Amino acid sequence: MKDITTIENLQNVVKVRLSPKRFAHTLGVLDMARRLANHYGVSIEKAEVAAVLHDAMKERPLQEMQTMVMDAQIAVDSEMLNNGALLHGPAAAAYAKLELQIQDESICEAIRVHTLGSTHMSLLDKIIF
Repeated sequence: MKDITTIENLQNVVKVRLSPKRFAHTLGVLDMARRLANHYGVSIEKAEVAAVLHDAMKERPLQEMQTMVMDAQIAVDSEMLNNGALLHGPAAAAYAKLELQIQDESICEAIRVHTLGSTHMSLLDKIIF
């Protein structure tokens, strides 16, 4: 992660990408992620980053999500690729990697699987899920 990437900066980045209602949801997820991370001994910083970015692509056009996922080479099936409600998690993980240079795989994975979950989820994955 870049040194200049603070939770406040990430909130500002995400705020302009989301409707007020979706941003309020994101702030609620952030608050709960902090509490759960503290309770379960997970990195609070990682939980904060994943929480703030989990819906960063939620309200973007489907074509933008598809391009982002393909550019990041994130494997998705055709049903997910054509459904923005399902694709926004992988697209947000791709956005975190490609646009924000977040290279921590545990953060990106938690963002990627936050909608449908996956087998063998980490504690961080479960917190964001």
